[in-house]
Amino acid sequence: MHSPLGPASISPGGHVAIVGAGPGDPGLLTLRGHDLLLHADVVLYDRLIDTRLLDTPYKPACRRVYVGKELPGRASRDAQQRHINATMVREARRGKRVVRLKGGDPLIFGRGGEEAAVLAAAGIDFEIVPGVTAALGAAATTGIPFTHRGVAQEVTFATAHGAKGGTPPPWSALGKLRGTIVFYMGTYTLPFAAKKLIAAGRRPSTPVAVVERATTTRQRVVTGTLANIAARAGAAAVRPPSLVIVGDAVDLRSSLDWFEKRLLFGKKILVTRPANEDPGSHRLEELGAEVTRLPGLEFRPARNSGALDRALRGLARFDWVVFTSPRGAEFAHRRMEKLGLDARAFGSARVAVVGWMTRTMVDAYFEIRTDLVPDDERAEGLAEALRRRGLRGKRILLLRADQGRDVLPELLSKAGAKVSDVVAYEHTEPKPDRAILARFASGEFDAALVTSGEIASTLKRWLGRRPWPERTKLVTIGPVTSGAVREIGWPVGREATEPRKLVEATIEALTK
Repeated sequence: MHSPLGPASISPGGHVAIVGAGPGDPGLLTLRGHDLLLHADVVLYDRLIDTRLLDTPYKPACRRVYVGKELPGRASRDAQQRHINATMVREARRGKRVVRLKGGDPLIFGRGGEEAAVLAAAGIDFEIVPGVTAALGAAATTGIPFTHRGVAQEVTFATAHGAKGGTPPPWSALGKLRGTIVFYMGTYTLPFAAKKLIAAGRRPSTPVAVVERATTTRQRVVTGTLANIAARAGAAAVRPPSLVIVGDAVDLRSSLDWFEKRLLFGKKILVTRPANEDPGSHRLEELGAEVTRLPGLEFRPARNSGALDRALRGLARFDWVVFTSPRGAEFAHRRMEKLGLDARAFGSARVAVVGWMTRTMVDAYFEIRTDLVPDDERAEGLAEALRRRGLRGKRILLLRADQGRDVLPELLSKAGAKVSDVVAYEHTEPKPDRAILARFASGEFDAALVTSGEIASTLKRWLGRRPWPERTKLVTIGPVTSGAVREIGWPVGREATEPRKLVEATIEALTK
């Protein structure tokens, strides 16, 4: 699905899109913002942007440039803004499609209007894409509705600057309001703002909430009153980015909070399989976990494609075509496209797979129906299911990785099948993200998901002599992986009874 204002609406010359990325959760980026990122030549991003947004499948030549500013009060902020303005203009004049990615909404305390004015003065084609502003994100994830019948009839957005010479808010007017006030950038001026509001007429017992990192798995909420919130926030060491919410609506949080009550809220989970082979991470994130990826495997096409090409051209000769992983389906499909083949090449051959995810990928890539998906999502389960259908004299094609287990071809051959075992793709070891690896080794994660013996061996090489971090629960995808983990000398915290139950095993490891 694409935005109705798709890339075709952009002029052929240089263009700048000032895009609101939302308050923190990358899932809150708008569809238009996502489309623009996909087609950008240059992305200028802020300090508060979740780095997962930078994992979008950009154009290969897209440059990502960090332009984050320092904390409030630094003299370099204006100079930094001039640099950002100049960069946008320069890149647009070079004919580039530029995305200026900003936290929250560009036009609510985001200097988006100032940047747009610079572009307009320079004659640069531009557009502004709204984002979920931090305040609205905070309202949703704290359970504090800014307006509520019988509690608050209006909401006011403001900044609490003015303690050190800046333009002060209209404190006397704010003191007369009885609705909700939301202060942006109020962390360091909270004591000053609380005193000014009390002096202007708000009662000292007025409820207040300070929200740090709203909408993220690191969200924290400190509540109190105008009389004591500064002390409470100081004791909790609240840091930017944070918002201050003032008003009786804050009291509704006790009954409407849902975000922080999720089963795995705040848990940090390390996932070691590639993103497109990891459907469980989405569910873990829905439960409130912070998922970080450190893939222990990468994949590439088979370097010698001759055997694969012959097998694909002769698919109709086989009684069964077997895919043991989603990746096998992906790389076989890629090769078939290069050979000019489609689903008709299967002829009367039936298709069997290991696992429901592989079935999903086969159905999607080849637009054919999978004939056999055993409940036991292991090679042994597939071999037994095929054996029950009769294998003697049957011709079976296995399309799998170069480093797969030999148990499947051995069991099929033993049952009387004529097996062609063909490499469809190869495993390779990726370069680890050293920062994430350091966090892992230090024991920062509550759980780590290990889904193959090969991945376990890779993690062992990366850790070297360092032991498995004691506080991190090791969750495996099944008995074969558990055996490989134990051979290394690591403790298995939880084992999934079958691959599709990896999420359930993770929940048990973290809650029981």
